[in-house]
Amino acid sequence: MNATMAYKLDLNLLRILCMLVETNNVTETARRLEMGVSSVSYALNKLRAHYSDPIMIRVRNGMQPTLLAVGLHKHFSPALHIIEPVSVFTDTTGKPSQYIRIRTSSIFEGWIAWELSRSETFSSAGNVFEFNEGSANEDTRVDQLRLRQVHLDIGSALPADRAIAQHPFTLKGFKVACRRQHPRLNGPATLDSLLKESMITWVRKSESINAYKDLLNFEGAHLLEKPLRFTSLLTMLTLVARSDFFSIIPTCLENFVEEMFDIKVLETEFLENLTYPMFVHTLYASREDPVIQSVLALALSLDGL
Repeated sequence: MNATMAYKLDLNLLRILCMLVETNNVTETARRLEMGVSSVSYALNKLRAHYSDPIMIRVRNGMQPTLLAVGLHKHFSPALHIIEPVSVFTDTTGKPSQYIRIRTSSIFEGWIAWELSRSETFSSAGNVFEFNEGSANEDTRVDQLRLRQVHLDIGSALPADRAIAQHPFTLKGFKVACRRQHPRLNGPATLDSLLKESMITWVRKSESINAYKDLLNFEGAHLLEKPLRFTSLLTMLTLVARSDFFSIIPTCLENFVEEMFDIKVLETEFLENLTYPMFVHTLYASREDPVIQSVLALALSLDGL
C-alpha cells in the first residue's frame, strides 16, 4: 500500500483543511474549531502526507494554500456546509461567534456598518463583520463566494451559478448633498442651479484603469463639471462636507449621510425617479445561517426606498 494512502481521511481532517484555507492561519483555525494548535498542526501533517503536497506554505504574513488545497476546499467545502451550515467559533468570553465577510463598494460599506453598530442584535451576538471591496472581476467574486472567502457580495449582478443565490434590489431616487453652510445651494436643487457649481462623483471600481462608470446618467449630466471622481464614497463625502463641491447620493442613504457628516441633503425633483439596480449574492447553503440572513434582510430593506 502506498505510504501516502495508509489511512483514510475522516470528516474532521476535511473540516480542518477547509478552515485552514479560509483563515490562512493555524492558530485561528484552532480557535474557530475549538481545538488545540498542536492538534491542528498534527492534522496538517497528516494532510500533507496523504496528498504528498505542502497544503499550506508559510509566507511573510502567515500561510498561503497551495493550488491543490484551494481545489480541495472548493470540492469539499459545499458538502461540509450542508452537514454543518454555520462555521461557529467561541470567543474569549464564551459567547458563540462567527466571522461574516462582506464584499461591497464603499457606497454601502459605511451604511451597513452604521446600521450594524446601532443594532443590539449584532453587537450582543459577539460576531465579527469584515468589509472588503475586493476585486471587480466577476469570476473572482464568484470564486470568493464559493470558497467562503466572502459570505455576502453586494454590488452588480454576477453570472448565474448553481451554488449562489442572487437577490435583486433597486435604489430609487437620488438627492444632492452639500455642506451645511454652502453659500449658494439652499433649498430644492435644480439642474440650472447645479450647472453653476462643481460636482464630485462616485464611480464604480473597474478592473481596467482606463474604464470608469458614473453612478448615474441623466439628461444634462454631461454638462456638469466633475473635476474629481472617487471609488470611495466616504472620501467623496468628507470633501463635500469641507468644500463647496456638491455630489449626488441615493435617497435611501440620506439619514446616514446627514448624521455622519456635516452635510445637508437637498430635494432634487429631476432625480426623484432615477433607479439603480443592485444585487446581494449569498451561497444557497447559507440560507439557514441567521446572521447572514439578517445582513441580507438589512441590505434588501433599501429596495425602492
